[in-house]
Amino acid sequence: EGFKGTWLACDPSGLYVAAVCTHPVRSVSTLSLWEAGTGEFVDCVRHLPAISSCTFTQDTFGIIAACVDGAMLRFYIPPALHRDARFVLLGGAPQDAETTS
Repeated sequence: EGFKGTWLACDPSGLYVAAVCTHPVRSVSTLSLWEAGTGEFVDCVRHLPAISSCTFTQDTFGIIAACVDGAMLRFYIPPALHRDARFVLLGGAPQDAETTS
């Protein structure tokens, strides 16, 4: 209780949204990962230093967060997680179906 949403970022592929909530008194943040197409919660990391901003890496397999104390954090998103999300969001179509026409 007491956490305030402070930052949202969408990955370049459009599969995920990262949300940062920070507790203004305790100066700690929670970084949550959500599937953009379904709104399904994926995972979160709690008790982080207060985060002022975050962004996804260009390859979409990482999140970089900047903390108010000057630190930078990098989180890795496993390729299998992307594969599973793409499978669900494409209606169960195999990945190869995207490249064939």
